[in-house]
Amino acid sequence: MTQQELRSSFNDKVKRGIFSPVARHITNLADQEDRLQEAICMTFEMAARYAERGQVLNDAILVHSCRQRLWT
Repeated sequence: MTQQELRSSFNDKVKRGIFSPVARHITNLADQEDRLQEAICMTFEMAARYAERGQVLNDAILVHSCRQRLWT
């Protein structure tokens, strides 16, 4: 998977809202959007590292990873 294909695929996932349920785990609403965006960015970086090795992660792993990134 090329970098452009990965970006396009990940962008589609964000537009579909697969990461929206993660937002409910953020208790402080003042910085909810910022924390969610940062978690999604870290998840994209992880997906890019796996894609470089030829592995494509499924949506459930990406969402789980995004949720885990909220606590880092």
